[in-house]
Amino acid sequence: MNKLELLLHLEELNIKRIVMEFSGSGDSGEINQRYYYTSLKVDTEIVNPERINYDAKDHIDTIVYEALELIEDWYNNDGGGGIITIYIPSMKYEIANYIYFTEQENYEHEGELKFQEN
Repeated sequence: MNKLELLLHLEELNIKRIVMEFSGSGDSGEINQRYYYTSLKVDTEIVNPERINYDAKDHIDTIVYEALELIEDWYNNDGGGGIITIYIPSMKYEIANYIYFTEQENYEHEGELKFQEN
């Protein structure tokens, strides 16, 4: 599916905005949820995802994963996640993401061990 076919399919369904949630850790990550909206406004109708054809879903996932490769490492080590919002038909996007990390504090001590006398 090329860009024009994808945009025509989304236009047929009156989709104006796509929101996808993603998360990962330990060296794998995935898109967990997909929402298709008929307006740019926050409280708008959601299109039933079953109406989106498989090729369109697959194409969107592919280009979203490419965009997610350009941001902070959200899927390795302690992981992270976020939300990507895609505006149709411009295909411009916004990403709000987070990453987890474990902190380490180092200390050094010295002294003399004492022996108990019997």
